[in-house]
Amino acid sequence: MKKHNIYIFILISLIFFGTFINIEFAPDTYVFFMHFKKEFLYSLASGRILKALFLVLTIKLPIGAYAAHFVSWLLAIGALTFSLYKLYKILLNNVFDVEHKENAILLSTMILINPFSIELFMFYEKGIMWLAVLFAIIALEHFIFFLQNRNKKELLESILFMILSLFSYQGVAGLFCAIAVVFIIKYSKNIKEFVINNLYMLLCYGSASGLNWIWIKLLASEKRVSGGIDLAQTFTNILSGSRKMFITYEIMPKYFFGIMTGIALVIMIAAYLYLTKKLELKQRCKFMLKVILKILYCFFTIYIMAILPQIFQNSSSIWFTSRSTFCFATLFGITILLYYTMKPSTNISLLSSLSSLPKLMFLFSNAIDMIYCTIIVLFLVVQLYAFHTISTEHYIVNYEDKMIAQQVRNAVEEYEYKNTNKSKNKNENQNKTENENENENENQNKTENENENENENQNKTENENETENENENENENENENENRNENQNQTNGDANIKVKYIKIVYGDTPKYSYSGLHVIGDMNISAASIYWSVVDMINYYSGLNLIEVTDTDTNTKADTVTETNADIEVNAKTEAEINANATTYETIDDSSDIFKYNDNISICNRTLYYYGL
Repeated sequence: MKKHNIYIFILISLIFFGTFINIEFAPDTYVFFMHFKKEFLYSLASGRILKALFLVLTIKLPIGAYAAHFVSWLLAIGALTFSLYKLYKILLNNVFDVEHKENAILLSTMILINPFSIELFMFYEKGIMWLAVLFAIIALEHFIFFLQNRNKKELLESILFMILSLFSYQGVAGLFCAIAVVFIIKYSKNIKEFVINNLYMLLCYGSASGLNWIWIKLLASEKRVSGGIDLAQTFTNILSGSRKMFITYEIMPKYFFGIMTGIALVIMIAAYLYLTKKLELKQRCKFMLKVILKILYCFFTIYIMAILPQIFQNSSSIWFTSRSTFCFATLFGITILLYYTMKPSTNISLLSSLSSLPKLMFLFSNAIDMIYCTIIVLFLVVQLYAFHTISTEHYIVNYEDKMIAQQVRNAVEEYEYKNTNKSKNKNENQNKTENENENENENQNKTENENENENENQNKTENENETENENENENENENENENRNENQNQTNGDANIKVKYIKIVYGDTPKYSYSGLHVIGDMNISAASIYWSVVDMINYYSGLNLIEVTDTDTNTKADTVTETNADIEVNAKTEAEINANATTYETIDDSSDIFKYNDNISICNRTLYYYGL
């Protein structure tokens, strides 16, 4: 391994993803830090064993959230660097020569750091996601060795690394097939061998995927694959998701990806047409037909590998994001790679009638190299600008999240403070009244003592009776004091009232992102599809321990409140029990019973309402 090559790829990795060294939060990240056990079990149930182990090694260690995030980021940068280097070596050994190593560097960068790669850096488990990419590239390396020498050991090692990739993160495993098809084309001498090589590729990917699916389906019963499939709904969801995929989920300018891929494709076709212009028509048509079929085969395989994981999910669980369709964004780079693996210099027998072939090929290849290098660099520059914008605004999203949590905390503190003062004032008035009554009793006792002195001739028996009466009075006074203290304690208990519950109220058309920010996928806490993480975000930043109560009516407004059972202990009930015992609804006629903090926050009966989404 040459050190200067590694330094190049480290630099490339840092240029694109160095900004993520600072801790950042996707909605899922709040859930990780607030519900470790739940997320650990969910990761196991999702067939992501390495992710589950990673959570144990980072979150449970006493190193803090910032240090844990840095470990994940460092692992991601390292895995990306080695993935780039591995793919570079594959291209250098199978497509380019040493004189054209710049082409290999640019293409390996374009394939792996594609428009969808940014989302793999926006989650806490980024290190495991990029480790899955590295495992897929290593599996590809062994598969190419198998295509060359038919050594079954290489095939088994390819399957092993695919298993590691899928049990890390399934969303990137399609990368293996997206690149492998190019080398199947290169190393297949005839149709029969082409078909067999495809079957071997499917064996590598399919056996690993099958094992992962069995784990999820039978051992863990993860909900995404445990329900039913409605073909009509599945088709509709996939069609809708595919549209988003083709416009890169608005990561890049809307049609930029498609236009650049089209340009790369046109350059390829034009180059082949020019280089074969002196061939006989029949031979030329035959060659171009093969080129077009190979292009269609690669494009179809990449698309299928992007949507295949979605097909086997419940229809209602289909959710297209850039991280789960990672391999689709390799299309631009694969198109250019396909040109180099099929270019006429490797198919001289097809062009044997072309005069002055070596000189023409040298000049033309250099021109095509310059064009392709130019459009790759242009694409990467635009992509880098898009990544910078998204990463910057992602941190602004985190800041907005924190401000919401602070508003909620302020509202809770103000509500509890006002209730405490209200009860204290009530106690002071009660104590004042009791003191006045005690003074009256003292005056009355003084008058009685004077009368007793005037009646000194009363008999001893009467004095003894009076003494007994006084003792009884003292006992009664003590009982009254005890009752008074109990009442005061009960009042003080009310004074220490705590807000325990929170209800997130969505409008008729919930906003998907904070106003004016470029947010991709489900990165925004206000996205309607990830409402479950809002309370975790608030609790994380505010230090509160609010429990979410839900209602089937998500359009509930301020005139509807939750009557909660204050006796329910926060940590003593499961979520289902809390929802069953803590959510009954009634209308409050007197608006004074509702504490209004601002237009977005109100509190009633120890339940906070947030209307900001």
